[in-house]
Amino acid sequence: TPGGSLELGYGFTNSFSLYASGWTDLEDFGGRSGYALSSRLSLAQGTSYEVVTTPRVAMLLDGGSINGYGFELPVTVLLPFSPAVYSYVGAGFAYGVKEFEKQTNNNNEQLLPQGFGVIGHVGLGWNISNEWRLTGEVCPLYQINTFDEHNDFILSPGLSVGYTFGR
Repeated sequence: TPGGSLELGYGFTNSFSLYASGWTDLEDFGGRSGYALSSRLSLAQGTSYEVVTTPRVAMLLDGGSINGYGFELPVTVLLPFSPAVYSYVGAGFAYGVKEFEKQTNNNNEQLLPQGFGVIGHVGLGWNISNEWRLTGEVCPLYQINTFDEHNDFILSPGLSVGYTFGR
């Protein structure tokens, strides 16, 4: 399903930034949407790589009603090919819950409607200029739904355009 998003961030230092983002499903505009808060923390840096973590908390909405919460904790390795072209690869833990109250599943068990997963991030980017960049990303997610024992593999591609103010 195609969607659109907007993310704004602020870099406090060269190794720490905070971000706020919002997204919506363009097929059902005003239906499924969400918000997230995330950060970027540099863990290690060498001449040809940087290791970062980007923890994120998110809220899913469906028609204006809260429909779930999520958390992600990936570790990513950034690999610049040149000043203009970069790539990255990472993986981490994901958790999601629909509500914090137990519900009855198909096996008549009282459980939290929640799931865990492993999420990946693989991307390739181009610094078009000092301010503009273009990034393509693929995010595979293997989701283990502990509520109804239904597991999924989701592949989410994305293309983003970024602009840096005041660089």
